[in-house]
Amino acid sequence: MAAIQALAKTWALRRAESVTYRIGGLPVAVMALFAGSSAETAAALRAVYADHYWQPGSVTAFGELLAATLLWPVGLIAAAAWFGMKNGEIVRSRCGKSRWRQLVEQLRAYFTAGVLPPWYYMFELYGEGQDCRSFLNRFETKQGYYSLIRRRRTPTSNLGDKVRFAARCRAHQLQAVPVVATAIDGKLTLHEDDHLPAADLFVKPICGAGGTGAERWDHVDGGYRDGAGQVCDEHQFLEQLKRKSRENARLIQPRIVNCADLADVNNGALSTVRVLTCLDEQDRPEIVGAVMRMAVGKNHRVDNIHAGGIAARVDLPTGKLGLASNLGTDASLGWVESHPDGGGPIRGRTVPQWTEIRALAERAHRAFDDRVVIGWDIAPTDSGPTIVEGNSGPDVDLMQRPARAGMANGRFGELLLHHLTH
Repeated sequence: MAAIQALAKTWALRRAESVTYRIGGLPVAVMALFAGSSAETAAALRAVYADHYWQPGSVTAFGELLAATLLWPVGLIAAAAWFGMKNGEIVRSRCGKSRWRQLVEQLRAYFTAGVLPPWYYMFELYGEGQDCRSFLNRFETKQGYYSLIRRRRTPTSNLGDKVRFAARCRAHQLQAVPVVATAIDGKLTLHEDDHLPAADLFVKPICGAGGTGAERWDHVDGGYRDGAGQVCDEHQFLEQLKRKSRENARLIQPRIVNCADLADVNNGALSTVRVLTCLDEQDRPEIVGAVMRMAVGKNHRVDNIHAGGIAARVDLPTGKLGLASNLGTDASLGWVESHPDGGGPIRGRTVPQWTEIRALAERAHRAFDDRVVIGWDIAPTDSGPTIVEGNSGPDVDLMQRPARAGMANGRFGELLLHHLTH
């Protein structure tokens, strides 16, 4: 029963997300019907998106499209009111823009480029000189360009299954976090030895994203302690894992730690560099963006910006960091030059092992060259840069927010358009 409830919840959340994306894409798709041809990359991309938007490929997709056309006024006003109440006064105090003006700008951003209220604050469109049309929206990438590219170039590798991913990395001699054990439908398989290592461990769903379901277990007194202080011996720990795996398959990996150079810019959680790679016009991997992610506050498990972490843009030629911020839907933090917990400087700092990280990302994409776009999470460690995972539908919010600039008319937009039209 619990497994059925979990599946039903996942299905409902995915449908709600898809309807939200449809609401965001509606004005973009409508405007594209009346727009002429354009040499601008962003406009050409949106013409491709619009053609895809009006051709739902299933009954479910048609139902989501119908729901979006009916619900968009209510959803838009409700979201604008909520995020305006949450962030309006903070923004007014920083740039002098009234809440009413912010509301008007949120509506304008939606009707102009499909930008929904959370992204108005995420992309800081209340600032001067920001063009909402220059940003790639999640509904474009997640429900548009990535899906179209996968249809035209069907991938054969599996990034979502972390066990298969680790095996492929090992086969191509890529330094990646190994899998110690897996638990599927109550059955445990140890991959490395007959016992768990006497070391800190990390447990996460075999197929998961965004750090959801991740658990950190520290090795103490011959047993393992979770973030809530619960201590289990090895038998208790494994029995608990097997029980949870009946709802969602899980794996165990050793908990790796960053090199000492990053001790003052994290709170104990592993910090990773998200490197976005895309095949170029000759199908060679090209790095088109990178950010450094850092956990803050009470979250000592993952550094994901969607889980409350912060991120700073990495300058590709030099590896130097810019200012850091959270996702931006909560404007209270703003931008920081140093880590809120560790106190170490962020702005102007060079990412450790940056040259090696770049080389590893390019080499890794060559091992997965059946895929056009991959987001790599790579951790600088004492043993060198280590791949934590690869993401098949990488979030561009994570790139655009720290850069404070859109990617639609940049190199990434050019490569997306190339693969969509060739």
